[in-house]
Amino acid sequence: MLVEGLAVMALIGLGARMVAGRSRTGRARTIPADAEQRRALVLYTAAGSNVPEFERNAHAAALHFGVTAIPVTDGQTLLNAVRAAPAGLGLVLMVGHGSGGAFFRPGHAGLRIDRDALPAWLGDDTFARELAPKLAPGFVLSLAGCRAGAEQREPDWSREDYWTSTTPGPGGARSLAGEIRDALARAGAPRGEVRAHTTTGGVLANPGARTFVVDAQTVGQPGAALIELVLGVGAARNRVRLSTWNTKVRGTPAARWILGGRAPTLQEAT
Repeated sequence: MLVEGLAVMALIGLGARMVAGRSRTGRARTIPADAEQRRALVLYTAAGSNVPEFERNAHAAALHFGVTAIPVTDGQTLLNAVRAAPAGLGLVLMVGHGSGGAFFRPGHAGLRIDRDALPAWLGDDTFARELAPKLAPGFVLSLAGCRAGAEQREPDWSREDYWTSTTPGPGGARSLAGEIRDALARAGAPRGEVRAHTTTGGVLANPGARTFVVDAQTVGQPGAALIELVLGVGAARNRVRLSTWNTKVRGTPAARWILGGRAPTLQEAT
């Protein structure tokens, strides 16, 4: 998995200030300090590859929200973290490896579209049943990991031409994010969103993303592509607009959104 960190080397303050960090490539990065203030639960992959990258991003976000980032090594530690979480959560941020059908450590342990097989695996239905009562109206559940908003059968568009190839448009009904959206709706969660990346790479910075509205009326429906919410229907299929989007939204605007904040503006995206 290609990852590029938004590691923050200092506490993130409030207001419009930006706090600088550096990615693994050495290029300067910033994380928006004006992300919405929400009661948050921040979880990150703590086993397998790329752990330092995930840990830095998760701790940066947790500092902003005034919480402690919680390491997840398998389905049981995820279940324990959800059960211990306070009520009224406005943001659940999960940072780690993703795929169309699993999160944290796909192929090994974590959260998956399937039944429980604890301690290794927590199924999406059990996860949703435990999490739903903890969520506040208008919540955002963000899956900040590769392709969690894309179905397994969808090609990995970012492999063709990294960051400039075609980003998937609407879709992902059977992706991990789509299935979790459905499970949360069935579990009686309040109206909210599941946000997830659709391409490989970027941790918090990835501009390729979809959102899935949690509502009884949206069960089984495709997610909306972030690029098309901002630039209009068909933007994901326009290579010129897409290339500009991936260049300008990658980084701070994408991070603000996955952290539960507003979508990029037209000025930021064009």
